[in-house]
Amino acid sequence: MKQNEDLLQFAWQYRILKPLPLISKSGKHIEVIKQGELNRDAGADFFNAKIKVDDVTLAGNVEIHVNSSDWLKHKHQKDKSYDNIILHVVLNADKNIPQNVNNNVEVLELKELLPDHFIENYEKLVGSKTELPCQNQLKDVNELKASSWISRMAIERLESKTEVIEKLFANFNNDFTQTFYAVLLKNFGFKVNALPFEF
Repeated sequence: MKQNEDLLQFAWQYRILKPLPLISKSGKHIEVIKQGELNRDAGADFFNAKIKVDDVTLAGNVEIHVNSSDWLKHKHQKDKSYDNIILHVVLNADKNIPQNVNNNVEVLELKELLPDHFIENYEKLVGSKTELPCQNQLKDVNELKASSWISRMAIERLESKTEVIEKLFANFNNDFTQTFYAVLLKNFGFKVNALPFEF
């Protein structure tokens, strides 16, 4: 199955890599201090990343491609904003990119660094014909892990709802009554009309 950049961005963002040393194509040791913030707009894929190349610490942007030659397909060679990236992360380093060479940008190939099960699971989920793609994997999750996960999700949901109420409370100058009615009305609006009902 054809890999896509979204999968590689996910792996980079959540550091889903084998516990192996990260060595660039030129043989330099890469240490990821901060993988950066995912960018869904034009420009590099990750902003504000911080890495160490051998003994040099760099801060800047990271660009991710399936093949290094995608750099040329996407016409990044014509865009000077790509001159400031600090790392080019690819699944396959199939071509040397002059812009990377000229700007001393290291290329990190992920082909051997991604866990085998990661791509396998991705292919199963994407190729699934069922309504809930992961339903066949649920039987493999032990009961303790499942109940712990559900408890954690419930707590996270409660915390996020509490945070919204605390912000409303602050906006209403710590008025309990006004906050109560705003939350009550918001819930009368359900999912579709929650915001209009709130105010």
